[in-house]
Amino acid sequence: MGGDPSGDLAVVGPTLLGIDAGASTLKIAWCAPSGVPLHRAAVACQGQPSAALSRLLDDMPAELPGDRGVTVAVTGSGHALHQFREAVTVNEVVATARGVRALYPQARTIIDLGGQFSKLILLDPDPARPGSVADFASNGLCAAGAGAFLEQQASRLGLSVKALGRLAATARRGASIAGRCSVFAKSDMIHLQQKGTPPEEIA
Repeated sequence: MGGDPSGDLAVVGPTLLGIDAGASTLKIAWCAPSGVPLHRAAVACQGQPSAALSRLLDDMPAELPGDRGVTVAVTGSGHALHQFREAVTVNEVVATARGVRALYPQARTIIDLGGQFSKLILLDPDPARPGSVADFASNGLCAAGAGAFLEQQASRLGLSVKALGRLAATARRGASIAGRCSVFAKSDMIHLQQKGTPPEEIA
């Protein structure tokens, strides 16, 4: 596990635009200076992150209350793909920790299952350090355990990811599937299907 990554969520300006450039989904949140959301939206990147961001920005309301000035903060694994003049870049672990802290102040452990990376984030319990990261770990470069792999396998089974989760919840037991490599996991799943293993146990 690594230490607390650097990051700064301090922003100035009349309105705030947050952009989360994830590997599979791009999200934006436009907020008033108080942090109250004015507009939120998300769209699948589908291999074209710049086009996805353009669609989201084009769909934003034409008029906003108060001053039209905007401060931009960008986070996510694809943040380097989007260039904004004077934008604040925020480490995605720090952004996730601060967001969870704001919504769920009592939370101490975060499991962030993204399209490319899965992260376990442990929050500092010290009330003097709200939202600080005590420790974190990631799945590294392998796709095993990442959201994109789950989406791929759910699709191969003719299911959505949500349906895959609901199906798994009905299983009396789980099938034995390799957990350290997505290639081996897929091979195990195909073999289990060929043997007639119930789909909920594979899920």
